[in-house]
Amino acid sequence: MSDYIKDNFLPDDHEQAEKELSCYDSCLSIARQQIDEDRLDQAIAWIENAKRSKKVLDELRDKHDKAWFIIKQNEADMKMAEMLVKAYD
Repeated sequence: MSDYIKDNFLPDDHEQAEKELSCYDSCLSIARQQIDEDRLDQAIAWIENAKRSKKVLDELRDKHDKAWFIIKQNEADMKMAEMLVKAYD
């Protein structure tokens, strides 16, 4: 598993993120081939498929970022609570 997947997606989403990333890369590669062969209609269809995978990846990444924010906020709250306890001891 790539560091990109580990660093940017929740553990429960790693498998789906890997599949979507692979699909995204494959679709873009095939689209480039279609463009090289002057098959623009087919290239557009492959690009649309890549866009769908990118959208799913973005949604999974947003889910990760929201969870990360909540964790960091909780850590900050805990530090503040510790400081307050020490201040009043």
